[in-house]
Amino acid sequence: MERVFKDIDYVRPFLHEVSNIVGKKWNFRVLWEIRNQKKIRYNEMLYSLHGISPSTLSDVLKYLQKESLVRRVAHGDTPPLKVEYNITQKGLDLIIASSSLIKWTMKERKHISQIPLKNHN
Repeated sequence: MERVFKDIDYVRPFLHEVSNIVGKKWNFRVLWEIRNQKKIRYNEMLYSLHGISPSTLSDVLKYLQKESLVRRVAHGDTPPLKVEYNITQKGLDLIIASSSLIKWTMKERKHISQIPLKNHN
């Protein structure tokens, strides 16, 4: 019977990749903020995402760019450049794919946690 479970456990190799993207504290919050704003500058994100440090935001943006979830767009030829971030289609696809998990969490929150709801921007 153990063999049957090994043959059908096709999800296991992908769990690590999923948790790297959505399981990190700030990755999904930054992605969601960029999605909500359509395009946003670094300092605007730093202001709107209460509690994130500049170095963490920088690291998260680099990671999301590397994964092709967000796009960094620099305007101008000479410094200081105006840099904006926007979400890619791949990033939108991830948000759409996560909507079921978010709905489940909203529905089950009272059962899975005693922590009161609060603004986690």
